[in-house]
Amino acid sequence: ATTEIYTLSLHDALPIYWESWRLCRSFINLTEWRVTCLTSFLDVQGKIHSQLDDVIDSNCQPRLQDKGSLPYLETTTMEISRHSSRVYATRPHRVFSDTTLGRYDVPENSQVIFDLLVVHQDPKHWKDLDTFDLTQFLDDDGNFVYTVTFGSIPFSGGPRGCIGQLSAKIPISSF
Repeated sequence: ATTEIYTLSLHDALPIYWESWRLCRSFINLTEWRVTCLTSFLDVQGKIHSQLDDVIDSNCQPRLQDKGSLPYLETTTMEISRHSSRVYATRPHRVFSDTTLGRYDVPENSQVIFDLLVVHQDPKHWKDLDTFDLTQFLDDDGNFVYTVTFGSIPFSGGPRGCIGQLSAKIPISSF
């Protein structure tokens, strides 16, 4: 059996290196925010702990499937993601057909880039932009509610969203 070795020029390797660095930095930033929020808001930490005790058997580890039963953890995750959004723009996305975005006509084959910081701080979607407010993702019965809107897209969106979304959400939920 032969092994093929692929070499990349510096020109081809730099974008891969840069994207890897961005993903690592985003994960570290999100972890720093989690620790900061959970140590700053001890009541939130206590509610998450209580909900974990109620839902997860003490002999088991939380699983990704348990997320639906942990609305307080999920809303905390989303609010931390909204506040810690430090990837300011999405990667360029190509428009497949003529479309209208807000009040702008966007011709086919245009490239669009979304400013995520503006999205996550849009007063049309959030009651108090600078407040860590978990009620923004909970309904009146305390259930997690998240409809995909342009109000919160911490991992970008669509089929070419953030490649690290799943690997970021698992540790966020289990943290």
